[in-house]
This record gives sequence, structure tokens and C-alpha cells, in this order.
Amino acid sequence: MFKLYPIIASLLLLSGCGWGKRWFKRVEEVNNFEKVSLNLAKENRFLKLEINNLKNEVHQLGMKNKYAQISAKIGPSREISSIEKDKDLVRFKDYNWTADELLFVAEVEFERDDFNKSSQFYRALIKHYPKYSKIDDKLLFNAAVSSYESKHFTWSQVYFEKLLKEFPNSSFYLSSKLWWALTLYKIGKKRKFYSKLEEFKELYKNTPEWKILSEHYEKIKNK
Repeated sequence: MFKLYPIIASLLLLSGCGWGKRWFKRVEEVNNFEKVSLNLAKENRFLKLEINNLKNEVHQLGMKNKYAQISAKIGPSREISSIEKDKDLVRFKDYNWTADELLFVAEVEFERDDFNKSSQFYRALIKHYPKYSKIDDKLLFNAAVSSYESKHFTWSQVYFEKLLKEFPNSSFYLSSKLWWALTLYKIGKKRKFYSKLEEFKELYKNTPEWKILSEHYEKIKNK
């Protein structure tokens, strides 16, 4: 922007113009102002980054504290890793869980891949708070997947069917159909499973879901 200014300023100084000296001084002031502005902008970006990092740290600390408080309701003897699959981990009547608490534990354990624990808390949430505003397609999908992974196949069947019925435009729709088909197979409804297999082949051949399923299609079909 100011590449020509030194040349012009030199000519003005040589010509002895007083206003030329003032002009040159003004240019220097502008240059200094730009440098200061750039430094301030850089510092501002750095401060924003620091603030975001601190917010994240505070959030993580808050989450840990919240989970510690909620875990106190569960008790150390109820750690999922040391308890058989079918034991009631929630004990809703004993602890009077709120919907937010049930969802919090379910989501934390889902992220940890502790599907047995997360499936039980999702189930308690959907059972005791069926009108809870946060029960959406994503929640149902996570509840169904965690139920499937923990071998609670009848639960996963209910959640997948609910999702498919109530959220036909969901981004989880096709994935749910795929998981639902696998759930049908697991609970012994093989004829229905094979029909869903053919449906996928016919209607969803160009989808990522079919690409996954097609790798096992012939093996499954010929069983």
C-alpha cells in the first residue's frame, strides 16, 4: 500500500516543501498505526484462543465434577465392568433419577463404549420420561446401537423401529434400517431379515450402507 510513499516523500523533501515533511510524517504515523493494529489483532486472536482453551478446561472440569456427583448416586459397587450384563444398573426407584441425569450418564458411557451401562440408562430415560424433549432421532439411534452392542436385542429392535416410524427423514434412517435388519437376525426373525436384505439390494444399492452390507451379502444369503 505504501511502496510509492518513500519515493514521493523524498521528492517532496528535496523540493523543500514543508507540507511534504508533514506528509511524510503522516505516512510514518499511518505505518506505525498499521503495525500496532496488526499486533493488537494478533494479540486478540491469541487471547481468544486462550479464552476458548480455558472455557474448554472449565467445561471438562465441570463435566468431571457433574459425573462424580451423579456417580455417587450409583455407588462404587455398581461399576459395569464387574457386574453381569442383566443386572439393573439404574435402580430408578432407589435413586429417583431426573431425565437430564439419565441422559448425561447414558451419553458419557456411550462415548466410553460402555454399551451395557449406556443402554440401561437410555432405556430408563425412554421408559420413565417418554415425553422428554431431548428424545430425538440421534438419541434413539445411540440407544438402539448401545442395546445391540450389549446384546439387548429386543430393546434395540424397539428403538430402531421407533426411529424409522417417527423420523423418516432422519440422517440416521438408512443406518437404522441396516442395524434393524441385523437385529431381526439376532432375535431369530431370519425370514424378515432376508426380506430386508433384498430390500437394501433393490432400493439402496448406491448407498454407503449397502456397500457395507454387500461385502457379506452372498455369505449371509447362502446360510
